[in-house]
Amino acid sequence: MGNNTGRKVLAYVVGGLGIIFYLAAFVVQEETLVEWWKPVLVCLGVAALTGAVMWRWWTRLTGSSGFLFNYICHVAFATGLFLAGFYVLNRVFVDHSTEHEEKAVVTRRYSRERHKTRRSGRRYVSTGETYKVYYIEVGFASGMTKEIEVPAARFHRFHTGDSLRFELGKGLFGIPVVSDRFADKKLSHLGGE
Repeated sequence: MGNNTGRKVLAYVVGGLGIIFYLAAFVVQEETLVEWWKPVLVCLGVAALTGAVMWRWWTRLTGSSGFLFNYICHVAFATGLFLAGFYVLNRVFVDHSTEHEEKAVVTRRYSRERHKTRRSGRRYVSTGETYKVYYIEVGFASGMTKEIEVPAARFHRFHTGDSLRFELGKGLFGIPVVSDRFADKKLSHLGGE
């Protein structure tokens, strides 16, 4: 019984680490000027290749000796690990000698409606009131576009065609990184030129 409990605890720890890896990759991806699907495809391919050899390592954790289940567990975990490693290493090891200011043009302004949720009972969650989330899409000289969430108060200051300044640098893998996060403080002093 003790061995089974230890396996469950380890499975929860590994599952939690996998979630942390995917969250880290998602957060740092917003600062990286690359289409999201390209690193995902590469990391998925590497995870699939390593899974052909490393699926046996998962048999102790899962308690299953079947190839397919352990292979899928490895690919899911390793993809998150490789994505987080790629984005974090690219962001942390920015070559500061390549940092430069680049102008981007606001190509689109839009909002999306979302719904608040509220608990209406022990097991029931109902849809509450609607609210809007505001975005601007900026286009860089390289042709890359980036979606930025902005507060409602600042959304109305931006117009299609406005120029914004961003500080970019090349990351460890040569992928451009915004030196300062797309943060509220960064957008506070920017407006149309």
